[in-house]
Amino acid sequence: MLPTSLESGISIMDYWNMTYGEIVLTIENYRAKELERKREVAGFNYNLANLIGLSVARIMDNKAEYPPLCNAFPGLFDEVVEEVKPVQQDWKLSKARFLQYAEANNKKKRGDVKWH
Repeated sequence: MLPTSLESGISIMDYWNMTYGEIVLTIENYRAKELERKREVAGFNYNLANLIGLSVARIMDNKAEYPPLCNAFPGLFDEVVEEVKPVQQDWKLSKARFLQYAEANNKKKRGDVKWH
């Protein structure tokens, strides 16, 4: 039980001064906090993947909307008085630039254009 206790943040001195019940409660508390932290990270990763998908959708469809920061991460920015608005970009311009880059890159690979 000593290795598990040490992994849970109990010092070796505290371990020998604690009862079995105190050690078990401390380990259980540590595991519960770790599980909560993992769920929080998973939630943020899920939100990030969703936001990336929405960003890509905005490039392809000008009707797609990006959620406000307080909606993207509920509970974190509720106290923010002034809402941060995302930078609006013209999706047609972004698409044209991407196509121009792709065409230039393809020409380079085919040898049509020499880059210096």
